[in-house]
Amino acid sequence: MNELIQNLNTKYNTALNKYGIDTQLKRTYFWSQFYYESKLIPQAENLNYSAKELDSTFLKYFSLNLANQYVHQPAKIANRVYAYRMGNGNVESDDGFLYRKFIQLTGKDNYKAFASYLKNDKILTDNLIFAFG
Repeated sequence: MNELIQNLNTKYNTALNKYGIDTQLKRTYFWSQFYYESKLIPQAENLNYSAKELDSTFLKYFSLNLANQYVHQPAKIANRVYAYRMGNGNVESDDGFLYRKFIQLTGKDNYKAFASYLKNDKILTDNLIFAFG
């Protein structure tokens, strides 16, 4: 694990420094959180929830009765939870499901910013986010 973190620190040194993750302590926190959420493997957010989990996790968006209509339907859940947020369109736009593929990069606005930073607009349409890592 230490070797992996060292390699990631080296690979992303410039970006980490640019965003103020420039001390050993800050990098320890950053990589710990990143590891906790993703095991350092690119992966999409899992939204395969039961009604009870929806009601407790997304209380703002689901009553228990409504949650029963969304059980184990990740796309439908994402589109409801992320609609009209972070640059996403309405529920029918499918943006909520499309723009939630990688840790801390949820939302159409964040994808646009990332694509702009990398100077690669294909990230917005070609699921290339999983190619980075």
